[in-house]
Amino acid sequence: MENSQVLSKIVKTPGFLENLYDVIREVDPIQKEVRSYSKSEHSLIQSFPHDCFGLWDNNMVCENCISMRALNQKRATVKLEYRDARIYLVTAVPFTGDDNKLTVVELLKDITNDGIINIDGLGQTEMSKLINKKNEAIIKDALTVAYNEQFIFERLPHDLLTVEKKGMKLALFLIKIANIEAITNAYGNGVKGNTIKEIARIMQQIPYKSNDWAARYREAAFILVIHEMNEKKANRLCRRIHNKISGHKFGSLPKHLDIEINIGYHVVMNADKKPEKIIENANKMLTASRTISIKSRFTKKYDKFFNKYLLTLREREVALLLSTGNSNNAIAEKIFVGLSTVKKHVSSIFNKTNTKSRAELIAKLAIVEVP
Repeated sequence: MENSQVLSKIVKTPGFLENLYDVIREVDPIQKEVRSYSKSEHSLIQSFPHDCFGLWDNNMVCENCISMRALNQKRATVKLEYRDARIYLVTAVPFTGDDNKLTVVELLKDITNDGIINIDGLGQTEMSKLINKKNEAIIKDALTVAYNEQFIFERLPHDLLTVEKKGMKLALFLIKIANIEAITNAYGNGVKGNTIKEIARIMQQIPYKSNDWAARYREAAFILVIHEMNEKKANRLCRRIHNKISGHKFGSLPKHLDIEINIGYHVVMNADKKPEKIIENANKMLTASRTISIKSRFTKKYDKFFNKYLLTLREREVALLLSTGNSNNAIAEKIFVGLSTVKKHVSSIFNKTNTKSRAELIAKLAIVEVP
């Protein structure tokens, strides 16, 4: 009891925290704004920016936002940051403010010369890379090196608030490997991991603006967030993703492996909905009319046939969808093109393969031997 009283007195001593830390500031983790900060003689505070990430000379939101993590997890978190050849330990602590809203206090301490991080012989560039590597390890997926699920729920709330303020729209895409369990059962965990890595690599090839991003979600799914995108543009991007995956050469996977990919999306323009709800809406779209399946290896079986008749990549895709009983309307939905476009492809396929009907085309495909 006596020790408890001593500790209580120490903590309440004026200036106690200021003596432990160089800078103390209150931040809004969603708006990324500094609400208030303590006075200090430390050089870090001489020109204190309004944006919390500006302190680190960043022009954009920190990838490793520990204040958002502290808010989500409702516990203190720490990270290292770098500025002006100095290394800082940043501790983020959630607490309830006067308005009964949960906010975050960041406590900053210069630890450059404390021996916590070995920087002997390192130049400024090497020091910066060292800190960035440690921060990336927290928000990057070890298997795919894409952002991880933790990053999704730390970054998305801020993006939603930003598009609401600017009156813009944002599209969240959900891309799933639908048959990952079947792949695992048939080929094992090694092939499963390579399949996920291959899809992650394709996601990173989709052209983004600086504030757009992709992340691994759950075991075999990915979230793609694109700004300034309406329904029409989102539908076109689905088509682009579809073409990227269907045209990709999966060099590290078994020859006859089939991969089924489903894509769904949800367009939003306000911060009312929580990230979980937006992902749920994208998942509903995924299980509705905008679901597609891509057999990444099916062309191997029919390569000789397709090459003989000089079918284009899109014509090959349409021919195989025809062979599995899909109507023109169904094909249009699955490959994200208009009905008239599908009809043109079907007509071209019939002309090139010297067939007059679906039944005749299917009969020709049925006798193709598997390599």
